[in-house]
Amino acid sequence: MKTLGVLIILSLIMLTACTNQQVDTLTNIKPNTIEITSNGFTPKELTIKIGETITFINKDTKPHWPASAFHPTHTAYPGSNIEKCGTEEQENIFDACKELQQEWTYAFKFEAHGKWNYHDHLKPSMYGSIIVQ
Repeated sequence: MKTLGVLIILSLIMLTACTNQQVDTLTNIKPNTIEITSNGFTPKELTIKIGETITFINKDTKPHWPASAFHPTHTAYPGSNIEKCGTEEQENIFDACKELQQEWTYAFKFEAHGKWNYHDHLKPSMYGSIIVQ
């Protein structure tokens, strides 16, 4: 009887693991990933912990350029500024500093608490926010 009980529990654990994996495969959205499409950013708002990295992926056929608000300076996130693109400071700013072609990604590690708005530099009407706790 104990063996049957253990087998049932193990089967349930495996079923749960497979189900969770299947859901991740079906949605195809990884944790802390923001997809960019012709309709905007998905999710539009994301809450993370300080020190976590967000990855933007362009799922559109047209290029996009995620960057800190405000357009066109990109200065809302501390230390960020579009003028730092192409400099040694580029890796520390919330700005892709270039167009992301289809399936290209841009990742940024958030080190400051707050609500950080961002936009698409190529289409400023597309925007979202990252909440860092």
